[in-house]
Amino acid sequence: MELVRMRNAERAKKRARHEPTPEQLLEAYESMIRARMSDEKIIVLYKQNKCHFQISCAGHEAVQVATAQAMRAGHDWAYPYYRDMAFVTSWGMSTRELMLNAMNKADDPNSGGRQMPMHYGHKDLNIISQSSPTGTQFLQAVGAAKASQIRKTDQVVYVSAGEGTTAQGEYHEALNWAARENLPVIFLIQDNQFAISVHISEQIAGESVAEMSSGYGELEVVEVDGLDYWESFDVMQEAVAHAPYRCRWPRRKTTKSLYLR
Repeated sequence: MELVRMRNAERAKKRARHEPTPEQLLEAYESMIRARMSDEKIIVLYKQNKCHFQISCAGHEAVQVATAQAMRAGHDWAYPYYRDMAFVTSWGMSTRELMLNAMNKADDPNSGGRQMPMHYGHKDLNIISQSSPTGTQFLQAVGAAKASQIRKTDQVVYVSAGEGTTAQGEYHEALNWAARENLPVIFLIQDNQFAISVHISEQIAGESVAEMSSGYGELEVVEVDGLDYWESFDVMQEAVAHAPYRCRWPRRKTTKSLYLR
């Protein structure tokens, strides 16, 4: 862990801090509030048996919105996971679309009501639909990043998950490929310490996804407090700016890889 922190300190000395504009601050506030209020409404719908699945984004909003603001919706590619409501909100999904998704309505742009709620996918916004088995999105995102590299585009790929999923093999396969090929992909690992129900001490060795992930060659690992919008904005702006040339990742405190705490 100290190695990761030392790298972060050295990195911070070498660059200017990225600051959000007043317009971006207002947009971030609106997106975070809209995501939280939508989340709370969907909990009510679930209890009313009008929604058959719900998983909260509460506490994840700041880093998700900062990440979406650093990227270009509809140009870059997104492989979100089921807690990414604030990300897709800031990325461009409307409140109505969130509700259509939650209640599996035919007008749902994510899947026409066929997909699980909170399993996002939006053709116009370049959001790729995910599957319920966690971790499958990692290698798909690496494939999209490889395609961007081959085609010589400036498209960046975003993929996210919780810390529990980093115990699966697909995560490590994806990091290895991304680091080896220097792919333009950002891994945002959002560590809430308990995944859905199991503490991180029972998921991985060492209780630090950042430390565990730091051994993949030139993979850059950054820890950031995901509850701090300004810190997250700063780190993500730099990650996206360098992603076409270097593989990156953020931790919810958070790529090469970004690890959120």
